[in-house]
Amino acid sequence: MIGFDYGIKPNIMVVGDVEYTSLIHEAAPVAIGYGKIPSFGLLVEPPLVCLIFEDEDKGKECFKHLKKWGEGSNNDDAVALSFIEENKGGYTICVYPDFNHLIDRCIPKYLQPEVNPMIMASISFPLSVERISQDYLFFKQQIKERAFVFCGASKTGKLFLDFALRKIYIQFYKEDEIQEDQPEYSYFVINSKGKRKGRFVKKPLSEKSEAISNRRWIRLKTFFPITLEKLNYNTIFQNSRDLLLSEGFSQWQILQGACNIVVSVRMCNKPCFAELDKKPAPMDILEYLLNNFEKPEDDISINEGFSVEILRKQIIADSIELLQHAGRRPKETSKKALLSSLTKKGFLNSEK
Repeated sequence: MIGFDYGIKPNIMVVGDVEYTSLIHEAAPVAIGYGKIPSFGLLVEPPLVCLIFEDEDKGKECFKHLKKWGEGSNNDDAVALSFIEENKGGYTICVYPDFNHLIDRCIPKYLQPEVNPMIMASISFPLSVERISQDYLFFKQQIKERAFVFCGASKTGKLFLDFALRKIYIQFYKEDEIQEDQPEYSYFVINSKGKRKGRFVKKPLSEKSEAISNRRWIRLKTFFPITLEKLNYNTIFQNSRDLLLSEGFSQWQILQGACNIVVSVRMCNKPCFAELDKKPAPMDILEYLLNNFEKPEDDISINEGFSVEILRKQIIADSIELLQHAGRRPKETSKKALLSSLTKKGFLNSEK
């Protein structure tokens, strides 16, 4: 039995490239270089920053990965580059997939406003430099107003220009300026072996019940304008609604349950999403709704689906889904327990 609440956005995991951090460390960065090159694409004498590797082949392989990020996003700023200036002096380089570009590569544009991306990405700190040099300061000044090139290089000075990146965006941080919700913050997290953790997980922020309620009504009216109108004239639904109201359910729960039965019959030819039990159902349902708009001729004469028993079953499934999103899946799933939990969390306190 599948529940679907129109007020919440389904969580969708977005995972970054898991191989590049191993490659970049196996390539053994030994230094960082600054300078300029005669040209790069349309750039004339652009500033250059390069990581110099002990292992040339591994270094090239690493930058092949970074180049693919840029090609996949049509923008080399898909590779995030930042410098952390430390209180003790010197600085550390940080390389990771830019989250906005990563989301664009993994989630279609039309779907992005409707879901909560949960980002898991590897963060690399390939090199620390003991002192801040004049070359570093000059580079920092130069790139305030122009694009620059980021690439790898061998110890003999050979630049990996075939895999170089044309970048505009870069971040410079003072150590004390980094917030906990920034990827660079993982620099300060040390694991039990004394190594810096290289993984960052960004989870969606929790929402207030009012925001969830507002989104629910917007979505129901968007996805089911005809169904909501026709329900006003469906005698079987109205009789079931009155009985469910007397049991303590809210008007929005009953309407949402009915809409879910309608879309379930359209998708599965059965109520309660019977055919979706073993699939990533919330995403399947959402994609169906975004790609199939109601028409005036659409029929909702689903008499058995609007029975009290089936409507109640769907409402309970929807309630479990909402409570799981708001915290944990409830252990007690009786009607009384669910209504009590929803009330405590503010989901039944206000009606639209």
